[in-house]
Amino acid sequence: MARWNDTTVYPNLASPAADDLLPIADVSADAGERQRHITWAQLVSAATGLVNVNSYSADRTLDAEDDLGSHARFTAAATVTIPPGLPLGWSCGIGNATASDTVALAEGSGVTLLSAGVEVSNGKYVSLLVVASNVVEAVAAFADE
Repeated sequence: MARWNDTTVYPNLASPAADDLLPIADVSADAGERQRHITWAQLVSAATGLVNVNSYSADRTLDAEDDLGSHARFTAAATVTIPPGLPLGWSCGIGNATASDTVALAEGSGVTLLSAGVEVSNGKYVSLLVVASNVVEAVAAFADE
């Protein structure tokens, strides 16, 4: 098994770029053990407490890796679809950075959004959290329902 400091197997660990992949093991109960990867930038973000800000201007299906722990900032009206299969504890913030548009949340196939029908009005923010297999809570003091 490769070690974190094994530069023979992972040669970029000595001087990593932001998009270099690092190995991690996913041992969540519903996934079984499987090899996954995280980018160096994601690792630094998690370690420093900084949040990646992803800016979007159209409809989007959230991505398990790209949007993990991030702030998804929408600059135009959009529908955000929550896909099935996000792991327990996965989270993402949804911000509406428009002057007057609405960002709607939609359930992907088999997903239950406990706050169904949530719309994020202009200037507001909602936090998404996977609380069980394909079950997502949308929580915010400023979300319009």
